[in-house]
Amino acid sequence: MEFKRLTVLFRHGAACLFLPGYLALLERKNGIFSRIFCASQLICIIALFLPRDMITLKAFYSITYLSVIPLPLYLTWIIFRHSLTRIDHLVLLVGAFTASVLSLIDSFIPVFDPAAIYLSQYGFLILILSATGFVVLDILHHYRLLLLERIRAEQYREERLHDPLTGVFNRSIMDLLVDNLPDSFSVIIADLNNFKAINDTYGHPIGDIVLKDTAHLMKCIFRRNDMIIRTGGDEFLIVLPECPED
Repeated sequence: MEFKRLTVLFRHGAACLFLPGYLALLERKNGIFSRIFCASQLICIIALFLPRDMITLKAFYSITYLSVIPLPLYLTWIIFRHSLTRIDHLVLLVGAFTASVLSLIDSFIPVFDPAAIYLSQYGFLILILSATGFVVLDILHHYRLLLLERIRAEQYREERLHDPLTGVFNRSIMDLLVDNLPDSFSVIIADLNNFKAINDTYGHPIGDIVLKDTAHLMKCIFRRNDMIIRTGGDEFLIVLPECPED
């Protein structure tokens, strides 16, 4: 008898704790319903200490169990009001709706068959499993968002460090280079002779083509790990790691 009493007490206590946790999943605050529901569960818990025999205890928890039925109904309602934009929200809705249907069936079972087994205990199991599925899917969703954000950040970083015209590094890479240069390296400083005359004679679009061709030639000539940096209009700095003076 005491084991059965403890089981029923845990049922009401779990329902009381499950509601705020479920609302937290939906990023909703506890409202009037939450306070009334938790208060009713507390009253049921106190009332279940009164019975002194199994028959009276069964009569009590058959009645107190009905106080749990509004929980899945309320959860189904707030999920319908919630924006169902992702599959994880649909998982929550299926679990809450199933628990609601079984709870409504249980509300009529005692009238026709007092000895019948309550179906809503399976409904609450489905409700818990759906909440677990929601958490897993929500974690995966946020992981995908984080991965996408990292990709965007890396793209932004690459764009910030590269010259949009020639595709080689720009001056922004200099601060990073200072802290990562090996002990042995060489530096080449180069510029294009009479580049101003090309711009003045043929125009800046042709000058841009000359700069892009120059950068392309340098990429072909230098090693893959050599750093080609455009430091000015026609000025380039090439850093050659592991390349001693000789």
